[in-house]
Amino acid sequence: KNEKNIDGNSSGNSSSNNQTETTNSIITNETIRQTAGKIIEYFRSQQDSEGKIIDGNITDWAIMSFGANGEYAEDISKDGGKSLLDYEKSYDLDDPSDLNPCTTYPRHTLALLATGVKKTDNAIVGLKDRMNNICYKNHKFGINGINDDIFGLIALLAIDTDPSSDIINDIVNNIYDWQIDNGAFAWPDWDPTTNNKIAGDDITGATINALTYAKNKGVNIQQEKIDNARSYLKTTQQNDGGWGFGSSDIMTTSWVMMGINALTQTQNDWFNSYDKSPWNVLVNNLTEDGYYTSTWSPVDWFGMKHAVPALLGKSWPVVLNPIVENFSEGSTFSYGGGGVIITNEEVPTSTEQITTSTPEIIELEEMTSSTPEIEILPVLLEAPIDEEITSTTNSILTPTPQTKIIQTNVEEVQGKKIDKTNTTTTTIEKENNSQPTENIVQPTKSDEKSLSTNKKVALGLGAASLLYGLFLLFKIFV
Repeated sequence: KNEKNIDGNSSGNSSSNNQTETTNSIITNETIRQTAGKIIEYFRSQQDSEGKIIDGNITDWAIMSFGANGEYAEDISKDGGKSLLDYEKSYDLDDPSDLNPCTTYPRHTLALLATGVKKTDNAIVGLKDRMNNICYKNHKFGINGINDDIFGLIALLAIDTDPSSDIINDIVNNIYDWQIDNGAFAWPDWDPTTNNKIAGDDITGATINALTYAKNKGVNIQQEKIDNARSYLKTTQQNDGGWGFGSSDIMTTSWVMMGINALTQTQNDWFNSYDKSPWNVLVNNLTEDGYYTSTWSPVDWFGMKHAVPALLGKSWPVVLNPIVENFSEGSTFSYGGGGVIITNEEVPTSTEQITTSTPEIIELEEMTSSTPEIEILPVLLEAPIDEEITSTTNSILTPTPQTKIIQTNVEEVQGKKIDKTNTTTTTIEKENNSQPTENIVQPTKSDEKSLSTNKKVALGLGAASLLYGLFLLFKIFV
């Protein structure tokens, strides 16, 4: 196919600078760097005096974004405040934004590697210990599904776990079990009465990344698993070049691009019949202020936290040369003590018999010796919108059949924070990267007694977008 380079005209349409129209429109490296740079600058603008960006979860992914851009966390600070590295030194893995410890431990390990912390530092050694001894039980890693398996596999191999070890082999085999007939890898279904699995473009892209990295690290990987997943993604690529529901979303497209990058493939390998590639999606949809929006969020932190490595041709892990000496010395970080692990077996508790065919709830080793009363709560689910919205606004409570929350001495749980100090909250999430959770703005009631056909159609489309946002929230929770 013929190609052309277009600076600032990444949509693939003809431009006004008298360039010859050809088949595929390659987005130049300069345009890609400028796009990534705008996101990086927006990250800087959102850093606070403590050094963090929004919360611990977003901060970890932002560190990987800076690392993908060749920048160290110790050099990122705003207005004389603390740096990203300073914040990592005081990071609290009991923070409410960290819902599933077996996605938190791998994610935080990857973040520390992207700050230039040595693999032998006590912080990383401690995280490795928890992945091996808390998350890995009965040949399973973490909760039902493979989200934590994927990031656990990447993190463990990145810190030199033996590629032939039992934990690596068991994680890989469990990942294989979640590949369905069409080549996709899947999320667990929400319905606990069935064994259905939901194909996920995002989880498929991330799995390609993980399995390719594992193969490069010496793990015995079945290449056809990767090939079939890649073929599946070719069939679900959207007209605009990316992946998502109806049209592409930033998070899903970024995760797929991480898999594409791991395969060392380029725009030329992923042009669709409309002459668009996934790079079009990430370049075209960025605002002039350096962030993405979505139908459920004025600032799409949910997807933006993964866009920079995807744009810059990186895949997980992003590892910088170790320059940080004695990271753990003088640090006040916490490894977390209130998490729970869900496996696929049943176990009775001392206070309440749980009889479900899906999860077993096991209290972590660090929980207090006195046995608190265990209360089963519905999941607090809120659609992510702008981080400045306060936690006092209305939120949506939605029970998730396959996920239970253990609440220990907690009186009130809100979207991002808990309004009481010295409490321990334990929740389970379905993704490695819980986004800042905010609230859905309820539409104003209309005085009209009936809607025109056009208004009904518009309302239906809006509802569909909202449902997709909720779908993403259910299945995820980098």
